Amino acid sequence: MSVQHVKNNNLKIGITGNIASGKSTAVTYLKAKGYDVIDSDEIVRLLWKKQDVIDTLSVMFNRDLKDHHIKQAFIEEVFLNETIRHQLESFLHPKVYEEIEKQIKMKSKMIFIDIPLLYETSYEHHLDAVILITVDKDIQLNRLKKRGFTHNQAVSRIDSQMKQEEKIKKTTHIVSGTLGFESFYQALEKEIEIIIHEAH
Repeated sequence: MSVQHVKNNNLKIGITGNIASGKSTAVTYLKAKGYDVIDSDEIVRLLWKKQDVIDTLSVMFNRDLKDHHIKQAFIEEVFLNETIRHQLESFLHPKVYEEIEKQIKMKSKMIFIDIPLLYETSYEHHLDAVILITVDKDIQLNRLKKRGFTHNQAVSRIDSQMKQEEKIKKTTHIVSGTLGFESFYQALEKEIEIIIHEAH
């Protein structure tokens, strides 16, 4: 059975994985195949461009986040300071999920929702299934360094997320992000087919 021929499943499938796991590769593939994908990172990027959001956060954290350099320094601090990170997330996450729910209501077929912090926010309870993309930590570090992060920046980003071992316990649909492209796509399609089969 080819997944793309299955119509109107109304399934909500989460795609998640820790930073540099290969989640973006999965999402790019799904979009190229014509699947509906809601991108939570894109929603966050759009929120950061809204004047009222910037103004509110500038007041909340007592710094001028309209200034690019101040904003970049703040983002680094977010990954190092758990208190600040939780404050920021408590403000942004409700707005992100409100937009996700709005977009879901506009769809009438199977939809994928790309959420890096899916388990951290317990959003799995709103979904029919979750596909977790996994990666070994040494590969994760190397990928982040190739993106231009220092070792400390890479470690702070990895440490800010729930441990992968904990996420593995929460789903049976796991795809290794260290596979070659073709094997990765095949493994992803296989999990989607399993989810569709389980839903019937």
